[in-house]
Amino acid sequence: MAISSLFMTIFTQHLILSMIAEGKAIVIRQQEFMTAKAGQSVTINCSFVYDSPSYTARWTRGCNHSVLLSDQTCYNGRISHSDVDPRNITTDSGPLCCKRYSTMTIFNLTENDSGIYCCHIQTAHGQKGDGTGTILKVIPKLQPDQVCNTTTPQMYEDCHVVFVVMESFRIICLIILIVLLGLTLKKICESGPRTK
Repeated sequence: MAISSLFMTIFTQHLILSMIAEGKAIVIRQQEFMTAKAGQSVTINCSFVYDSPSYTARWTRGCNHSVLLSDQTCYNGRISHSDVDPRNITTDSGPLCCKRYSTMTIFNLTENDSGIYCCHIQTAHGQKGDGTGTILKVIPKLQPDQVCNTTTPQMYEDCHVVFVVMESFRIICLIILIVLLGLTLKKICESGPRTK
């Protein structure tokens, strides 16, 4: 099994390097789905294999290359982009090439930021690659007067007080019903059987 896994790793790396050498597309990996709360920040990243530090990473909303995030006014002052130091991929015969990372952070999220974000890479030699996109779901920030959905862990944190109040109210109502039922039964028993 270990030999099979090693073979697949070497084959995949060889395939990627062959594509790079032939000027074909660069394979980009992105996380499929992320969630974050409104008002917070989120960092989306992509990774790819390339043996040269000369490349450009671009980020778009949607995967159709339409408009760069940096060119959209709604993101002014709310995004940052960085490339992380490469990590060498090594085999038994030594270093093969580098796995590179590009990250994009959106600050002060709003519900309108929900959508698909794609990483696009272009090298100095003309090779290109497009990520498949990361779907971002921004969860609204709850206001104190909103009723909460306590079925998800993220919402439970915001809804804890409402949950405790609702449970307390339910228990008090149940106690009142039991007392009223007991009083009604007592009254019926005290009146005794009716005869005509």
